[in-house]
Amino acid sequence: MINLVIVVQRFSPFDKVGARRWSKFVHYLQKNEDLKINVITQNYNFQNPNPWNIEIDREKVEIIYVTDIFSSIKKSLPFLNKPIDYIQYKLFKYTDEGYGFSKKAFNYLKKERLNLKPDVIVASSPAYSTCYFASKYKSIFPQTKLINDFRDAWIDGFFSWNLGDKSSHPTYTKQVDMELFALNNCNAVVSVTPELVEKLKFKITNPKVDTLLVTNGFDRRDLIDAKLDYPLQFDKNKQNICHFGTLDFGRDDEFLRFIASATLPDNFIIYLIGTISNKLKMKLSGFKNVVHFEQMQPDSLHSFLYYADFHLIVNDPEFYYAYGSKVFNAMLYKKPIIFISKENSLIKKYKTNIGFFFTDGSTNSNEEMIKKISSFKYDANEMPSYPEFDIETLARQYYNIISN
Repeated sequence: MINLVIVVQRFSPFDKVGARRWSKFVHYLQKNEDLKINVITQNYNFQNPNPWNIEIDREKVEIIYVTDIFSSIKKSLPFLNKPIDYIQYKLFKYTDEGYGFSKKAFNYLKKERLNLKPDVIVASSPAYSTCYFASKYKSIFPQTKLINDFRDAWIDGFFSWNLGDKSSHPTYTKQVDMELFALNNCNAVVSVTPELVEKLKFKITNPKVDTLLVTNGFDRRDLIDAKLDYPLQFDKNKQNICHFGTLDFGRDDEFLRFIASATLPDNFIIYLIGTISNKLKMKLSGFKNVVHFEQMQPDSLHSFLYYADFHLIVNDPEFYYAYGSKVFNAMLYKKPIIFISKENSLIKKYKTNIGFFFTDGSTNSNEEMIKKISSFKYDANEMPSYPEFDIETLARQYYNIISN
């Protein structure tokens, strides 16, 4: 029996996308008879009891909730958020919102080590500090196998989120040191895109650390087979294009550039479903064929996913190599994909597939793509199925990393 401990700040029933990867993987990993799983996570106040459509076998999986005191105060007394942030980041030198959780989680693991008997630990970031404290644990108990799971680049975005800071800033130098320590003090580093694997590999100097790719993906069980009502907002005589999820942090600029430079036919309507930046909200009034819905109930969202003529994906220039749940939803529903991005590994591999349309955002590229999608005739039977992104298959890949 392998005692697996997964330390992840967000886990079901937390209902934001940060909880999806490990909620889904645990659903499938628990089916391996030689695994006993303990999930150490943070407790939240939940409204949705099971947002990720998972089933937990309580004989195979124990969920342990650990919450640092600052998170508890923020939840119960939100008007104290600013002074608490000052205490965390200025006085106690936190590097991310999960720092307190991560530290407490591994203190708990040290205290309960003889009960949990961890053979393998998976530390999930973000919060990035989780991988750092996992590697500190590994340095004390080197016999424990540690897999640090990086969902995105730790340091790469620092100056995008901290405008005006310099490379000499103490928070930046601290995070650089933490990242290098985490990368070089574990058995394996797993990441979600080929580009990220290469970025992280470049920083690893310990030859004993393996670097491995396990992408995110779709869960076939999430496909709604029941008859869904056609969205009242859609026009069957038009091409209804949907973007699902957040559109900010540079993605809003790329989208604005696209709709400003592209000549969209009158029968194209773009629906933005989810949070968008204030800048984008202010400028949308000038575009009659763009509609924004801030919030949508799950039943309605499924209808939009199912009946959209195209799913729209937008990447910003800095993190163009990232791809996640939006593209996998399109693959699950066998929907044509419109990708606005610099070319990345996913685009390079699949851009010749039926129903996969790509523009780098330049005027010529936009016009070329619009011509292609204007003449596209959708046939679900001709659409590719992308079995390599089936999350059950990906969970088997992860099991092989854990068990070998």
